[in-house]
Amino acid sequence: MSVTLDGGLMQRFITDSVRDLLRSQLGALGWFDAGRRHRPLRILAEQLPWDVPVEPTLVAVALQSTMVAEVEVGNELLLASEDHFVATVLAEAEGFGLHLAGDVRDIIAANFDDGRRAVVPIFDYRQPTPPQIAYAVVEDVRIEAPASHGRRDWLSHWYEIRFTTTTIWPVWLTVHHYPAPDNFPGPDNYPWSQPK
Repeated sequence: MSVTLDGGLMQRFITDSVRDLLRSQLGALGWFDAGRRHRPLRILAEQLPWDVPVEPTLVAVALQSTMVAEVEVGNELLLASEDHFVATVLAEAEGFGLHLAGDVRDIIAANFDDGRRAVVPIFDYRQPTPPQIAYAVVEDVRIEAPASHGRRDWLSHWYEIRFTTTTIWPVWLTVHHYPAPDNFPGPDNYPWSQPK
């Protein structure tokens, strides 16, 4: 099956891919195991409303802003998408929230895998077996504990992990069909790639 990308579809794929990376890696760390002493963990791909009560425990990934520009590297025209994300952690207690927020940060920043570049593989979720179509390089990962919005108890253990992804993909991915040719560049093969 061959398809093309247009409009905000790439941003949707990037957001869903970040969410699924977190779900997979948090699962590997045991956060979904039976018998844990907290409410079942949920992973969402949406912005949490701070003024509406939400039941913990959860991680919500949301795209805050995006900028797409054309860049020319050698004879190839590429598209660069810079996307700013926030992953909101809503927990039941402070120690538990700091633990979960720290794990989310370290998954995004690739701190659990020594030597691995902090990248997110991007998949096309419209297909039964989603093919990988790009990489997003992760930068500027940090945890913030925003000030409480008034007297709202459910915000007591609310943490935000903010990060930026840069996704580079060939223009032919948006105007032609894929799968990509055999020489589709990986995250360490772009001219702007630097060792972690």
